[in-house]
Amino acid sequence: MVPVKESPIYELVQIVLSKSEPFTIDQILIEVKKKQLGFDDDDVKRRIDRLRDAGVLRKTGVRYARTELIAR
Repeated sequence: MVPVKESPIYELVQIVLSKSEPFTIDQILIEVKKKQLGFDDDDVKRRIDRLRDAGVLRKTGVRYARTELIAR
């Protein structure tokens, strides 16, 4: 079993939550590809949308940002 901190999903969520400023999916895709996490573009979009649906992120136009609850 892979430790949580070594999981590609954990790494992706860490990338997303580390953003203090609004970001685009393209910015996240660049970082995911640099780290070679093995996600394709649709996978990343789906996971970011799940975070939005869960209230972790909000979407304004094409940009996403952490919600105030998470930013504290």
